[in-house]
Amino acid sequence: MDYNQGIESVLDGEAILFCGAGFNIGAKNLRGTSFKSGAALSAYLSRLTGSPLDSFLEDAAEEFANKFGEDKLIEELQQEFLVKEISKSHQIVAQPPWKRIYTTNYDNVLETAYSKVSRKLIPVTLSQNINSLPNKNTICVHLNGFVPNIDRDNIWSEVKLTDTSYLTASISQSPWVNMFRQDISIARAVFFVGYSAYDLDIRRILFETPNLKEKCFFIIGKNPKAVTERKISRFGKVLKKDTDSFASVLDKKSKQYSPPNEKPFLGYCIERFVIPQTYNPPTDQSIFDLVMFGKSNIGNVWNSINTKEKYFCEREDTENVIGFISKGKRVITIHSELGNGKSLFLEGVKCRAVEKGYNVYVVVNQHFDIISEIDQIIRSNEKILLIVDDYPDYFDAIKYFHQTANDTSACILSARSSAHDVFIDSLYNVFDPSDIPEISIDKLSSNEVVWLRELLDEYGLWGDQASWPNNRKENFIKQLCKNEFHAVLLKLFESPQIIEKFDLLLSQIINKKDYYEIIIGILSLSVINYRPNLDILIDIWGDKVLGSQFRRNPVIQQIIDFDMGIIKIKSSVAAEFILRKIANAEVVVNVLTKMVRSFEKASAINKSYQNILSALVRFRNLQYILPDKHKGPACIKYYESIKNLYRFNKYPLFWFQYAIACLVFEEFDRAKRYFKTAYSLAKKMDFNTFQIDNHFARFNLLYAINKNKKSECMKYFRKARIIINRQAKDERLHYSYRVATTYADFYDKFEPIFTLEDKKEIGRAANYLLLRIENLPNNRKKKIYIYQCKEAMEHIVQCVSQESADEEKSNK
Repeated sequence: MDYNQGIESVLDGEAILFCGAGFNIGAKNLRGTSFKSGAALSAYLSRLTGSPLDSFLEDAAEEFANKFGEDKLIEELQQEFLVKEISKSHQIVAQPPWKRIYTTNYDNVLETAYSKVSRKLIPVTLSQNINSLPNKNTICVHLNGFVPNIDRDNIWSEVKLTDTSYLTASISQSPWVNMFRQDISIARAVFFVGYSAYDLDIRRILFETPNLKEKCFFIIGKNPKAVTERKISRFGKVLKKDTDSFASVLDKKSKQYSPPNEKPFLGYCIERFVIPQTYNPPTDQSIFDLVMFGKSNIGNVWNSINTKEKYFCEREDTENVIGFISKGKRVITIHSELGNGKSLFLEGVKCRAVEKGYNVYVVVNQHFDIISEIDQIIRSNEKILLIVDDYPDYFDAIKYFHQTANDTSACILSARSSAHDVFIDSLYNVFDPSDIPEISIDKLSSNEVVWLRELLDEYGLWGDQASWPNNRKENFIKQLCKNEFHAVLLKLFESPQIIEKFDLLLSQIINKKDYYEIIIGILSLSVINYRPNLDILIDIWGDKVLGSQFRRNPVIQQIIDFDMGIIKIKSSVAAEFILRKIANAEVVVNVLTKMVRSFEKASAINKSYQNILSALVRFRNLQYILPDKHKGPACIKYYESIKNLYRFNKYPLFWFQYAIACLVFEEFDRAKRYFKTAYSLAKKMDFNTFQIDNHFARFNLLYAINKNKKSECMKYFRKARIIINRQAKDERLHYSYRVATTYADFYDKFEPIFTLEDKKEIGRAANYLLLRIENLPNNRKKKIYIYQCKEAMEHIVQCVSQESADEEKSNK
């Protein structure tokens, strides 16, 4: 992007303005003088108190307040930083529709300029709640504070009267820095006007990537210092202009420029899916990367669909999805468990939808601008297919799209099955249940099994099984791997050659603690389906991610593409295997703890961080992340390390997850205590306890079995039965039946000490569930947990019937 295009982006309302001290040249304060820099203010205050002129600003301000009082300090700051006069250039800069403005200045120059041109600018500071920002007006974020807002109560907190290093740290650890990073990612251009690199260490906010450098413009004055010019040139285009010349170009361009009727869509939250124009045939390495690391090439996917080249297996359900869209279904849900090919399946759907004339868009990031981006794509009134992976994170956006898009548009929502099971009812509350097809892609069809066997044959990926006949390989996929791609991959990863590759990857950086931890963090987030970007890595690990040694490390370069700002490893199965089979449990726990603490700090601005936090405490996810060796102690240690965090300590679902972990690892007394804590907190919050109830029913059965509670076993059974029967009656999903399967283990454990009446009571409970199962829809009867429950209940009924017959026979 050149300077002229950047100016056009400003006039189109697609640019961010960042103002430093140099922006204020030409403005006068209440004293009729120019605004002082931080160093000049420090010297001025020191002179009035007789302190050394080279005092730090913080010390000079405190000494002034001690000698003359806080009211006098407030008066001085207001005289110095309230506006009496601004220049014409400031008014010109205030006229374009800036997306957002940031400034390191204390003063109200920008607000005054906006007022002069009859526009509204809302000043905010870092002390304000970032979630309460107005949406309709431009806001100006005063990173160092805003003098017009100060009084006795906030003078030491509202305005950062301190040195640069502390200032840098306070801003970089604030949730506002997350918003700034997101803003510059969304914007088509970012203009830094009068900004000195010494005001703030921009390495903590910007990073050297071509996509950002291309759109950042630095207006640094007509005669900048060489060191300033050199330092800033790493982050964008340096322009030897001042505020007046910048304003002159803006003014001239605004009088000539007519915004295009159709602007190219450049989204941060949503990306347009485009079929690439160039194509390279797949290589052995590209197939290995696809199978082992999930690195797909859309050009190869497109070509495979059209030529049947052995690269991409188009799943049979793709035709069903396209068929639903063609028949007018506007919401289709896709779900699968971890590693069963959901992401690749969606690639095929995108290609087929483009063939059908759809403009395909994909949600890729969370940000409060997502609604405005949806507005942009539906304004075209074209046929749109919006694809939303991990849809539970985007309910408001999905609802808005459905309400506003035309009738020819549709959205495909995908999620892991465990999340889909929980959130599908929320979809039903918004949309007509009969209008939402649910498609599970967990199981490979017979044709897909043959295709996969042939792919592994052609590219030599069978390893030790390469000599097996075709039917044995296919039976291996069908029977041992249960027709699931996830299981096939895990078996392939167990080959010595693959383990050696993964082992080598980690061994090269295991002695570089920071590097090793970052890799473990990336893998952990990949497993829970949150693939991190550089912003996330910086939020967790800070400056070390930006260091040249880190960026040039050959192992790191295999994992992170710094030019594109993306993480290369996309296979959740490969990440799971490395973590569970190769990584060190203590390191994994430490990394998870560090990530949770970092995400908690940043979650105020970034909603996706709140979702990541929830995912990182879910026991089901920890089973995929924590190493198999020492998994139990590692899991308990992890929960112990984060239990006192504000977001978890008073939240019932945290203690519920902790209770599940203790239950699974047979720490029953702790589990019992944490279930009580979860219930107590839930009652206080008026919280729906469905999930807690379900696992508490299981707890009662397992507690009785493992503690061998012979005299009280029926008491625990009855507690569980009340919950299970209630949920089986009211709940459409499988959870109650899954727990009820434990009835069989309970019956077998205590059968010798049961009375006949006890056995009949358990038999009646089993018959009740069998009747419920018989009345379920056919598609639900096929669920594995329903089938297993049916078998367990039939076992109990058969045993009780035999006991009753024997009893009747003996009575005769």
